[in-house]
Amino acid sequence: IAALMELDDPDAGRYLSDADPRVRRAALIALDQMEGGNLSRNQVIALLDTDDADLQETVLTVISHREGWAAATVDLLRGWIGERELSEQRAAILRSFMTAQAGDPDIQKLIADSLQDANVPVATRVVLLEIAERAAVDQFPDAWDTMLRASLLNAAPEIRLQAIRTIQSHNRTGFDDDLLALATDPAASPDLRIEAFATIAPRLDAAPDGVFADLLAMLAGDADVVDKLRIARALADAPLSEAQLVRVADALDAIGPTATPVLLKAFERSHSENVGRRFVAGLESQGDSLRVSSAELSRILAAYPPSVQDQAGRLLERLGANLEQQAAKLEQLLPLTEQGDPNVGHYLFFGEKASCSRCHRIGDQGAQIAPDLSKIATIRQPRDLLEAVVFPSASFARGFRPYTILTLDGRVESGLISRETSDELIL
Repeated sequence: IAALMELDDPDAGRYLSDADPRVRRAALIALDQMEGGNLSRNQVIALLDTDDADLQETVLTVISHREGWAAATVDLLRGWIGERELSEQRAAILRSFMTAQAGDPDIQKLIADSLQDANVPVATRVVLLEIAERAAVDQFPDAWDTMLRASLLNAAPEIRLQAIRTIQSHNRTGFDDDLLALATDPAASPDLRIEAFATIAPRLDAAPDGVFADLLAMLAGDADVVDKLRIARALADAPLSEAQLVRVADALDAIGPTATPVLLKAFERSHSENVGRRFVAGLESQGDSLRVSSAELSRILAAYPPSVQDQAGRLLERLGANLEQQAAKLEQLLPLTEQGDPNVGHYLFFGEKASCSRCHRIGDQGAQIAPDLSKIATIRQPRDLLEAVVFPSASFARGFRPYTILTLDGRVESGLISRETSDELIL
């Protein structure tokens, strides 16, 4: 392969008809990357007529880099989708290729048609829903809304669960009534109820007492740790009443230290003295096992009455926070927010020292790992922005809290959790 690429031999196309699929694959890889490769659509499509899985995967990878070529793969893909049992290798190829080509109308139609075909196995339909979940499409296809609605009513819980995750991934709001009915259905499985509630929680006017009580019982019970984190995120996003917040606060000892940091956000929306006192008492009940950000907790408690802050004094001291010192520091620096130099700010933001742009984006410059700051001045006051710079761990935007994962074999991975199930955690 390396030699062919170095030679840049336009005649290398002759190897695409070699009897050995390994030779055809090697030639395809080289020609795809050679400046003078000049691969034609017909040359590449012809290579799909093989039983060699490695060659098929490479062909589909090459096609995925070329606009308008995906339509020629539909018959092959439809054949795979219709198989009685989809192999793991073909499932992986489908995920990779069809996700990359999800903007192609022919691929979109294939996904929609296959999901509504009763002859397609359940496991394969779950794979297709995963592809729809991960697809980066400019405009969500109408046909996919139809297939999602049908999938929500499917008898197979795996299909219903993946349909919910797809709805959540693309923030499709037209299913809220269906999801609320599912979240409040005691006959539905816990997995479905948790995922349905988590999807609509930020858009609810109030959290129904029935589903709240059930989720809190699971959170404070012996649920799987991943389920606990999913429930905690859902409750943190939901508009909980003061009575519900008190119940969460009283259950913090049973909930334990793993989910507690996620639940802090739930207490941002209340300034009630009763809620605040119970919240602090609940945190204290965890003793030395409590693991929360002192800066974030300080910021939340600053909105509660002085009596609550007094009660939290020893707790914050133990966690290494000092509300008065932080407030004084902000007041000291606040005048500087009126003397900013945008040119210096631009240099710092995009420079190597602060490296802000490695995570954040302004306009069309920078990365998209952390929140986009293009319009931050229109939604945050100078004091908020100052606090974010001086005490950067005081709060995190929704979905941007960093996590460090220690695996059973001793590897350490850090990142943002984009999705999690009982089987996998996606960073």
